[in-house]
Formats: sequence, C-alpha cells, structure tokens
Amino acid sequence: MAAAPPESQRQRPLWAVATLSVCTLGLYLLWWIGASWAEMKRELRDEGMHPFWHAVSLIVPIYGLFRVHAHYATINTMLTAAGASLRLRPGAMVVLVVLFGVLNRIVREDIPAVVWVPLALVATACAAGMVVHGQRGLNTYFQSLPDRTITPRVHPVEWIVIVVGAIIWVLALIGSSIPDEPASGTFV
Repeated sequence: MAAAPPESQRQRPLWAVATLSVCTLGLYLLWWIGASWAEMKRELRDEGMHPFWHAVSLIVPIYGLFRVHAHYATINTMLTAAGASLRLRPGAMVVLVVLFGVLNRIVREDIPAVVWVPLALVATACAAGMVVHGQRGLNTYFQSLPDRTITPRVHPVEWIVIVVGAIIWVLALIGSSIPDEPASGTFV
C-alpha cells in the first residue's frame, strides 16, 4: 500500500511557474508536467502513474496530446473530489501545446531575429499559460483540503534557473538587436 499524502504541501506560486516558463523558453513545461504528475501520484496513491514517462510522452507525436489532456483532466478529477469549484480546460491546453510545438518548429528555422523573437515570445507564453493554468488547479486543490498546511515557496534551484534564464534572455535580446556585420571585403 502506498504511503499517505503529506500533511504539508509545497505550493508553487503562480508568478514563479510563469517566470520559470519564460526563463527556460517553455522547457519548464516538461519539468512541471513530470513534477506535478509525481505530486498527483502521491496524492492519489496511484503506483501506476509514472512521472518521468508521463513527461517524456509530451515529445511523442499525437500521443503526447492525449497525455496533456489526461494531465489536466486528472487535476479536474482531483478538484471535483475535493469539492473545489474551479475546473481546468484540458482541450484548451491541447490547443496551446500544439501552438507551442508549431511555433518552436518555426523558430528553429534560419529566420531573421525580427521574426523569431516575437514567435519565441508567443511560444513561451503558450507554455507559461499551460503551466500557470495547471498549477492554479493544483494550488486550488491543495488549499481546499482541510487537513493540509500549504507552504508557498520557490525552491533554491528554481531561483537559480530564474536568474540564469533572465541573463540568457537579456543576452539574446541584446544579441538580436545588434546588426549583422557586412561580409568580408564589402565596404560600407
């Protein structure tokens, strides 16, 4: 039999998951899917839930879309069981993950910075929206449980990722604003 869920639960602040999504260009989504699935596994006492494989499934074409839907549907099931009124929108999250994937594919092409920077920002906003939406559901779920102490905090590793990611974003934006040098032998 699985261990009982903890009496104290770390709550990820919504601003932190949004910032982590932006600072990692949306890659935090993969981490969050796995980490939140692990939390749900503990909470539901379901040994059949495999967080690592659940997160990796996002990169599998088509199947990953079903897993995204299942992720948010599971949070909805938990919200219903806890008596919370909030409901997530699994279908909308599938649309966002498709948009995220398409935009990331375009951004990888050899296109001018004036095009890729806005596309990267929109793709990142899609990922951030997905993570914030899901985390809001989980936070609401844990807050609705009468026997839980909720501790909102940002993990030290998350702080490091935020700082490093912010530096990378600043450098990328500065680098994209510097004009290309003319080819050698060309006079300006």
